[in-house]
Amino acid sequence: MAKATNKQPPQEAPGSASPSGSTGGDRSEFLKLFWTLAETDVAVRSAAAAQLITHLQQQQSAGDDAFEAEAQYTLKRLVRGLASSRDAARQGFSAALSALLRAFPAHVSLGETLAVLRDAMEVSPNMKGMEQREHMFGRLFGLLALHRSGRLAADEAVALEVVRELLAMSKWKKWLREACVEGALTVLSAAPRALFVSTLAAEMAALLEGGDVAAFNAEQVALAVGLQHFMLVHGVSASEAPAVPQLVRRKQLHLLAEPLKQSSACFPRVHSAWLGVFGHIVHASRDGDKLDAELLQEAWRVLVEDMLLAPGSATHERKALALKLFELLVPAVPGAVLRSALLTPRFVKCLYNNTTAARAKSKTKKTYLHEAARHTLRVLGREAPSECFLFFSREFLKPMPALIELMEQHDDEDEDDAEQKQQQELRETIQRGGFDAILAIEEERERVAARMRRVTSVRLWALEHLVATLLLSDEDGGDRATQERVLRFLVFHAFFAAAAAGETPSKKTKSKAKKKDDGLAELVAAAPEPALSATVRDVAVKRLLAVLTTRLSSDASSVLSVTYELATRLLPSVALRSPLSADETELLAAVQRHVATLRAQPQTDKMEDAFLVLFMSCALQLLDPAQRAEAVSVVSDLDKCFAELSSAKEKKTTPKKKSKKKKAADADADASADDATDPLVVLTDLLLSLLSQDSTAMREIVTHVFRDLLPLMNAASLETLVAALAPAPADASEDADGEPADDENDGDEDMEDAGEDEEEEEEEIVLSSAADIADALRGDAQLAELHNEEQALSAIVGQVKTKAKAKKDAKRHRLQVMHFKLRVLDLLAVYATRCASSPLVVRLARPLFESLVAVPASDAEQRVLKERLQSVLVHKVVRAKEVPSLTETAAREDALEALRAVVDVLCKKALDKEVVNKVGAPVVVHLVRVLSNGPTASFDELREVLRVAVREAFTKKHAKFPSAAFEDLATRFPRAAVQLLVPTLSAVAVASVQEQSDDGAADNFTRAEVFRLLSLLLKPKHLSEPAERTLFVEWRSPLKTALIALFKQLQESSEGDDSKAKKDLRAKRLKVYLSFALHLVRTWSEDSKKDKDSSSALADLVAVVQSLSTSSPVVKSMIKQLVVAAGGEMASTEQPTKQKAKETKQTEPAKEETTKKAKKDKATKKRKRSAKEDDE
Repeated sequence: MAKATNKQPPQEAPGSASPSGSTGGDRSEFLKLFWTLAETDVAVRSAAAAQLITHLQQQQSAGDDAFEAEAQYTLKRLVRGLASSRDAARQGFSAALSALLRAFPAHVSLGETLAVLRDAMEVSPNMKGMEQREHMFGRLFGLLALHRSGRLAADEAVALEVVRELLAMSKWKKWLREACVEGALTVLSAAPRALFVSTLAAEMAALLEGGDVAAFNAEQVALAVGLQHFMLVHGVSASEAPAVPQLVRRKQLHLLAEPLKQSSACFPRVHSAWLGVFGHIVHASRDGDKLDAELLQEAWRVLVEDMLLAPGSATHERKALALKLFELLVPAVPGAVLRSALLTPRFVKCLYNNTTAARAKSKTKKTYLHEAARHTLRVLGREAPSECFLFFSREFLKPMPALIELMEQHDDEDEDDAEQKQQQELRETIQRGGFDAILAIEEERERVAARMRRVTSVRLWALEHLVATLLLSDEDGGDRATQERVLRFLVFHAFFAAAAAGETPSKKTKSKAKKKDDGLAELVAAAPEPALSATVRDVAVKRLLAVLTTRLSSDASSVLSVTYELATRLLPSVALRSPLSADETELLAAVQRHVATLRAQPQTDKMEDAFLVLFMSCALQLLDPAQRAEAVSVVSDLDKCFAELSSAKEKKTTPKKKSKKKKAADADADASADDATDPLVVLTDLLLSLLSQDSTAMREIVTHVFRDLLPLMNAASLETLVAALAPAPADASEDADGEPADDENDGDEDMEDAGEDEEEEEEEIVLSSAADIADALRGDAQLAELHNEEQALSAIVGQVKTKAKAKKDAKRHRLQVMHFKLRVLDLLAVYATRCASSPLVVRLARPLFESLVAVPASDAEQRVLKERLQSVLVHKVVRAKEVPSLTETAAREDALEALRAVVDVLCKKALDKEVVNKVGAPVVVHLVRVLSNGPTASFDELREVLRVAVREAFTKKHAKFPSAAFEDLATRFPRAAVQLLVPTLSAVAVASVQEQSDDGAADNFTRAEVFRLLSLLLKPKHLSEPAERTLFVEWRSPLKTALIALFKQLQESSEGDDSKAKKDLRAKRLKVYLSFALHLVRTWSEDSKKDKDSSSALADLVAVVQSLSTSSPVVKSMIKQLVVAAGGEMASTEQPTKQKAKETKQTEPAKEETTKKAKKDKATKKRKRSAKEDDE
């Protein structure tokens, strides 16, 4: 055995034949191909086998003498490689061996190959179990390679030997039996008829002798069925092969149950015996014969229904096997046979139990059967959509009794006789009367209610999978006719009233239905039994609305358009579940006229498409009684809005010449029209009313319509959307927890009312002397007292329940309001994303920020709303890539007012730090950026607004305004920051040096922050414009004076013993001041290059800076840079050098003494160590 275990290509064996004509490189590449045959990639293995054959063919065509030796060497290597278990070696070597036998029939004979295979794969008792298994697998793959070569049909002797080898191998181990039998049947399929009749039939049937059919194993069943199928295909009669049993017959099927039961535990694989039995039944038709439906039905009943799905022995694996068999039979079985033969009660119950919603949501009950059953339904919908629709519609209209009566019982209780016996006993008990009869009536009532719950559950299951399998499947395209049938079915049972169970439709109704639609006749003829409950109808409406959102558009082929057409087609022929009133009928007719008008137009714009979608969806809402009240108001407003927008559009598209008087009159009319309600505002209100509905479908429809209306949005309509986010006004009747403020008073009043009611009841009891209970209460004081206490307790309990219900309703209302605001935020996010360059986007900053600030930080319920507001405001509005351009004066005034409002909130209201830094500061920077952008930017008003913010941030202790806004503005937009911040910051910096000034910085830290911000702004590259240079010239002298005074104060304070002053002189704080001084000097020098006295103007500042004493090398370096920038010489650097030399001279004697002492200690330790070694 040649088994490669290393990771290098196998080398040539010492005794192997090596062609002398092959070069070293070709030989090496040739040997590598054998290694590549074991790769797991099929393409790589196939390419290696092809290259191997090509190499041999090239040698053969070239007339190479070494071809014969090379072919024999290849044969031996391929045969020996069959025993290797490395990766996919068996598959690769077997495929290469088949290709070799097919390519060189004259040089590689089958007999020789079989001999080599037997010799190489011989199994001896001395081998280990692992080696024996590898050899048996190698022999199996080698024999099948002989068959795949296609040469066994011409060599009957070798074919006979191959079959005998496979049959003999099947007796070796049980786990090898199925593969060997299947391989023998595979070889038999290509064998001649004469060989089968003469030899193979008897030899293969020998494995079936010696026992009854019920005692067969699964492999013997597979072999017998395979032989029977061969006889059927080749026309071999039973008299020609009497040894072959005929198992697949109606009278013999029950004998196969026990043998096949042994092969029902190999899921997800299906045993070849099952494939053989049902494959023989399905493909038994010969010469155009039809499928034997009765035989298939009997086989399914005996082997699947009564054996795999039997109540006492149905395991998970057997149920999964039944599902796999159904999937295999669906494509090969006609629809009528599928319904009658395969969709049997127990199989449908298995599908139902493993695909219900409760099983899907449960973590403990959910098994691999759930996914297997769902896959089976998907296969049914893909392969037989019409039959899938008929199956689910049948279960919806009249559920199978097995699903209603037995679905909650255990498997051992699955008997119809026991159920009938129990019903008979119940009827007899009711007839006898008495207390037992009362209990029996209650039990019967509960049984009927449970039955109705089961019917509802089955109908919901059928409805769910009918939609999911045929309408919402992932398959592209699909059966359009079946999908239309499903939609018609949903529309009919959601909106229209079906005939009562047992009621026969009149001939007039049937003929009218046939004239209108062929599918309508099908719906009218089938009536639900029992009648549909309100729950089922509501779910049907929800599922229909959910389907409408798939591929939502105004196109005639969309689901919404098709559903609308089906509903309007059914209206004249079938009665609605809840009839329309006269006004509602008129509204529906108006909607139909609008839809017809819009459909008749050759081309429609976005607005018309949006109205078309709204009209069709509102028409469907009018048909539903639960949504009709809301739809009536929406449709009436939608009709007016559409008329106004259409007339406005016509006026724009058809201009006419008018006189001056007429123009003035028209101008007055337009002004009055502007004062009136804007149609877009009305339309936005309609969208908000639809958005507030608790329907996912309506949210999707509103989002689709809103995207179509984006180009038409104006300021008024946008304000309408933003107004929906405003917090509700605080109610005086509610406290902080959202509960009524006078609950206690109300409770006292309720108690008083309850006491009055009790008194009245007591008076009634006392006064009703004719009643026995009144006499009892009057005669027994204790009983009367107990009665009064009971009444009082019941009143208290009722009050508690009322309060709990009111609190629960209030919480539900708050959650509904929050979810509504989240949906509005989604619409605003869409607008801000798609219309980022619109000036109207700037209007969103203020209301969104105010809504975010209004959300309490401690309210856990509105945390989602707060996060969503922050996300939309920061990521969609503030940090947008495109900057809106405010060309109109009104837009700029609105943006400036928004900036004032935001700054006022940040200055006066104590907010969360995260909101202030992550939202407030970016909003301020965004508004400043927008207002300062463009040629018409006015900095005076902006400078006034920011002056308030600067004073708040730096001149007051515990300031609320975030200073990060100024740093962000100076870093990202320095030119605008110079114009807006330099005057105010400079004034604060100058005032900070003065004594007892209210305009100065609040403390030393804020003073340093002011100078740090000024150092970011006062750079030469930021002062290139004339206006910027003018600001610098105006403030450079006061800033220089302030710096000189600041440095002098610091120097004087450092000479004393004041610890606080020493802290001020820390290197970090001093770096800030020196950095600003350095930028001021550089900018001054750059600006005054032509001025000869620029160095003299900075001399006093340089002198003060040079006089600073510090030990920090960084500060010394900054002082040097400042002096150089000012154009002066570093004369002062001599003094630190002399001082350093003096200090060096003072420290040298100390260093010499330390060195001498260290050397002396080292010598002492060395002497002590030597003396210790001598002693030892």
